[in-house]
Amino acid sequence: PISLEVEKSRDDIETLFEKVTLLLLSHHYAKEKGFNNAESLLTDIRSDHPNQIMSCTWGANGAWRYEKCVLFQITSNKLDNVLDTIGAGDTYNAAAISGLCNSIGLVMALTQASRLAEKKCTINGFSNLITD
Repeated sequence: PISLEVEKSRDDIETLFEKVTLLLLSHHYAKEKGFNNAESLLTDIRSDHPNQIMSCTWGANGAWRYEKCVLFQITSNKLDNVLDTIGAGDTYNAAAISGLCNSIGLVMALTQASRLAEKKCTINGFSNLITD
């Protein structure tokens, strides 16, 4: 399995999409490509790359995933105590890959990734991010 994180638009980055198993996209990339939501981005990419598992994060609005021709939303918990969002996307990606490597399934992996990214937003830096 090969994953690819696409945080920003890069020249010809889309040529790599067909070579990966898991495509991790950010809302920054979506907006640069002219999309206002994850659903439309993933639907557009899926038309050319139907076999890839895709996820697109959208900050406080949660994340979406495309798998087996079905689009799902992973809702975000409302956070009242956001302190530091730097690294939340990397936290999501790392947790998603870790979950998949540990065979917990895509839904659980991405849900846990979302929850860990939320936790990251409530602390400064990365100290105490993972406590168990």
